[in-house]
Amino acid sequence: MTCNVYAAASQLKAHYIVTRFENCVAHVCTWCAEKRLQLNADKTEIIWFGSAANLRKLFADELNIRVGQSVVKPVTTVRNHGVLIDDELSMRDHVSRLAQTCFLGSTP
Repeated sequence: MTCNVYAAASQLKAHYIVTRFENCVAHVCTWCAEKRLQLNADKTEIIWFGSAANLRKLFADELNIRVGQSVVKPVTTVRNHGVLIDDELSMRDHVSRLAQTCFLGSTP
């Protein structure tokens, strides 16, 4: 099962978003436990979107989220429905991978 959670806020409210995500994940973990399921923290990703200038203003340590006993650190690229999405929404990684597949015949 894949679940995406989105929120928008100014960089000054990043800590608020982290708290909201942690609360949301805690509820999902509780729901999973009730259904005898377990949320896999190793497969959980978080990505922060913004311009390069705004992303540099965020403090890396404040952007981590807790999933149970694990800490999930932000990544710069995620895959969603086969599309690589980067933190600046530039599609650079996706286009690069697609071009590599087309011209070199390698698989992504």
